[in-house]
Amino acid sequence: MARTICRIFGVAFVLAGLGGFAMPNLLGFHLTLIHNLVHLATGAVALYLGFAGSPGAVRTFSIVFGAVYLALGVLGFTSAEERRRLGRLVARRRLPAG
Repeated sequence: MARTICRIFGVAFVLAGLGGFAMPNLLGFHLTLIHNLVHLATGAVALYLGFAGSPGAVRTFSIVFGAVYLALGVLGFTSAEERRRLGRLVARRRLPAG
């Protein structure tokens, strides 16, 4: 199952990366060069693992991929000011960093 998911997400991310180069405002998103390159790299790794990776590597990638993109999604819902304030709190060690 994880292998199939890697293949599907790999194709989707490669297409999103290529589409971002062709249309930088694809679906209303502002896609930058770095954004597109990250999509292409993530998609390429997912495709490689989906077709040639060991079951353990596919599972690990899927878990890490999901965790990183979940964290980015949550950060996307917070404002820049909230992220700066949280960064200052962590820097002052009022919040445990880990």
